[in-house]
Amino acid sequence: MARRVFRGLAGALHHDFCPWANYYVDWLKRPIGWVALAFGMSLLLGIYVSPQAFIASGAIAAVGIIGSLWPWLSTLGIRGELHWERARCEEQDSVETQLTIVNRWPWPVWGLVVEVDDALANDKDRSRTSISLRRVPALSRSCFRWDVRPVSRGVYPKKTPQLSTAFPFGIWSCRHRLDVVASLVVWPRMTKLTDVPPNSGNQRIGIGGTTERAGNDGDWIGVRSFRPGDTLRHVHWAQTARRDQLVVFEHQSLSKQTVSISFDTTAASRGSVQEADCMVRILASIATHFMRHAWEVRVAMDGPWQSLTPLQKHAWLDGLAAWQPCVASESSAKPDTVFSSRKEEGLSIRITTLSPSSHAATKSSERCEPKGSWTWYVGEESEWQPSRWESRSLVVSAVESLDDQIPALFRILCQSSMAEGLKCAS
Repeated sequence: MARRVFRGLAGALHHDFCPWANYYVDWLKRPIGWVALAFGMSLLLGIYVSPQAFIASGAIAAVGIIGSLWPWLSTLGIRGELHWERARCEEQDSVETQLTIVNRWPWPVWGLVVEVDDALANDKDRSRTSISLRRVPALSRSCFRWDVRPVSRGVYPKKTPQLSTAFPFGIWSCRHRLDVVASLVVWPRMTKLTDVPPNSGNQRIGIGGTTERAGNDGDWIGVRSFRPGDTLRHVHWAQTARRDQLVVFEHQSLSKQTVSISFDTTAASRGSVQEADCMVRILASIATHFMRHAWEVRVAMDGPWQSLTPLQKHAWLDGLAAWQPCVASESSAKPDTVFSSRKEEGLSIRITTLSPSSHAATKSSERCEPKGSWTWYVGEESEWQPSRWESRSLVVSAVESLDDQIPALFRILCQSSMAEGLKCAS
């Protein structure tokens, strides 16, 4: 009972009973506004009551002038620079942040506050999203370091970092922009996936078998004329002597296994931010795992299919870190259409959300999915009836730990794909 009364009292104290008056009394929300009000009241008392009130007016005026000019002068003589020990990291990784402040005044500066977004503050100051500096010596170059653990992906800083001070009285704050050497790109946290089946030592497992196309690997399929760059070990000396020109063996080429990953951007924009981040983490974990095993990875996200290579990994993850869910345009590739249009042999994965409104549409699209197609759903299992699920559907709960769910579900995907005749990453 006492707790309810306390909550009701706290709500009444924080309730805005006269929102129309905010336009007129907004200046009173700042300390300088109360100083100006006190100065005006003391002037009225000095005029109509007693001239001795002018002494208080002078003292209040001195406090207001010093409290406004001192922070302004302090910010004129300082320069700040913010940078990180590395340009990229994953979510929840520890990164050292370094702040360099140059004070050109012959007196120290007190009460500096670094105003940054929550990802750049340390764990203790994250609730206030600001970092306090006790003192910067005169005519000095000071370095401050702290560790940050970004909890969400993105390109930081998302808002302009600033140095502010309200010393000595705290009635007026002056701000100065911090220079950022380079942005900090926070990738989505990628879950480590285990190899299924375990690598038995054959280096060709990850890049597939041989094809009849010409290449430099596999068995001998014919002969051809020598080309600049061919190795002399492939020269067919008998044919060379017969034709009086260099002839080399033509070998088979190795074909890579293909995985096609479709990301449902429409479902991500309609769901919660937590579900969208979960979908991005699944996409990054699966795509990087297949790239690590030399698969041909194709991703459809906000556009047509894009082939990924290990050289494009950093650029692709940078774009994935900055990606934000929005309503897909008509020109964007629709996930269901793109997913069902892939008729090539290989592994196909679609990442979407559990949505009651899209229940019928998703189920109808699953009936025409080719062999080797899988769908990862992000949502709660209670939203659909388990008896109606397809055997190649995996449900991920965005509330629970993804580091435990994704490897277990990926193992199910790999084992079932092997049973259907499709090799998974080894």
